[in-house]
Amino acid sequence: WDCSYMAGTVICSRPSLGLEAAPLILLSVTAPQDPGSIVNRAEVRAVEADPKPEDNAATATTQVVSMAADHRLYLPLVLK
Repeated sequence: WDCSYMAGTVICSRPSLGLEAAPLILLSVTAPQDPGSIVNRAEVRAVEADPKPEDNAATATTQVVSMAADHRLYLPLVLK
């Protein structure tokens, strides 16, 4: 994977990918110190036609209750 970050968005691309062969992408983020929600949205796109485009995106919300210094939160990543 070739990944980049800009304006709050991580974009990962790959020149080719076999069917059902997506290697894991793990993103490590630092949660805000104040309690609240973190929303993670994952979306996939391809050049080829997709017979089920309705399953190409997903969203997960994580509640941050309290964060002590030096703790990390791992958000779920949706794989297709």
